[in-house]
Amino acid sequence: MANPDFEQFMEIVRSLPRVQDLVFRGHPALAAAVAPFVTNGLLPASQNPRVASENFTSPVLLCIVSANGRVLGPLSREAGDEEVVILPGLLLYPLSQFQVGAMTVVVLDEVESSPAGSWVEPTRGGRIPSSVEEIVAYAHARVGESLSTPAAAVSSPGKFSSAILPAG
Repeated sequence: MANPDFEQFMEIVRSLPRVQDLVFRGHPALAAAVAPFVTNGLLPASQNPRVASENFTSPVLLCIVSANGRVLGPLSREAGDEEVVILPGLLLYPLSQFQVGAMTVVVLDEVESSPAGSWVEPTRGGRIPSSVEEIVAYAHARVGESLSTPAAAVSSPGKFSSAILPAG
């Protein structure tokens, strides 16, 4: 039986502006981050790699190519978190990974389910480059830019950097 409150909440979330850009989330273990997985609930992320990694203290930074993320900033308690929510039921699969100091950055592509039940690439727009090489270069640039910014306030420790994947 469906939960009407949850369904109403999801309707509100789906009405928020889409984010068609890279979004970030810290993760404590690399092994789990390099296998495809389906989001099973709302997944909080940040548009800011520094916020998502709790000032680059997370050993792994997930860089998600978002076509369907929703901007939660207007509803968020902490506007500085630059919060985005990734919707449930999306397949995230690794495109590439690279090192930034001791931190591994894993670039994940978002794929959505079609009405027929198969997985299809979403329509990309916004700032998302078209090729994997350009996406990885863009991810490098975004993380590099964030490294040169001042430390971010960590308003909710673990919100963007807790384990979301099984320990593979």
